[in-house]
Amino acid sequence: MRSRGLAIGFLIIVVAACAGAYLALRLINRRLEPSGRTWQPPTLPAAAALSPTAVIGPAATLTPTPIPPSATPTARPRPEDTTPKPTEASPTATPTPAGSYRFLPAGPVRHTAGGCPGQYIMGMVQDAHGNPLPNVRLRSTDPWGNEAFAVTKSSPGELGRYDFPLFPPADTAVTYRLVVLDQAGRPASPEVPVPHHQEGPHKDANCHWLDWQRIE
Repeated sequence: MRSRGLAIGFLIIVVAACAGAYLALRLINRRLEPSGRTWQPPTLPAAAALSPTAVIGPAATLTPTPIPPSATPTARPRPEDTTPKPTEASPTATPTPAGSYRFLPAGPVRHTAGGCPGQYIMGMVQDAHGNPLPNVRLRSTDPWGNEAFAVTKSSPGELGRYDFPLFPPADTAVTYRLVVLDQAGRPASPEVPVPHHQEGPHKDANCHWLDWQRIE
């Protein structure tokens, strides 16, 4: 009888232990069971999502603020830079205006087949009243760029006269160009062509005459 009571008590203990173990397993499984919610990363605000440069939280204070163009500082010139600097005028040749000539031809070029001791261009330079002028310089230029110079004479009987001896190639038609010069060597008259041995009525002329008159 006593043995039977021990067996029943032992069976009750086993059943209680099994029930306790079952309840413990259920509790553990419930805690380990997922809650049914899916984890998602946090969503940025709409304004931050649209701006690639937006920074959330304290890091936003590290973003530099662009300076508008109007606020950009302008470099000021140093005091020495504001001092005007002198400019140097480049030397240029100043042509003589047509209205500023001091001498003009007193008539057309004359041609003669005699009256001079060879082949010459001759003439006289006078003032506005017809008085001969000494020491007036003239220049003659041929087609090859050769220049010759003459000065009006100051001796009695030759006062105001000048002459250019000519040495053209044999039987060659040449046109010389005459001009009166001022004291600085600049043209003081228009340039006048003087043909020599050119075809026409004066082809055989060896003397050519051109007078000049000063304008006052």
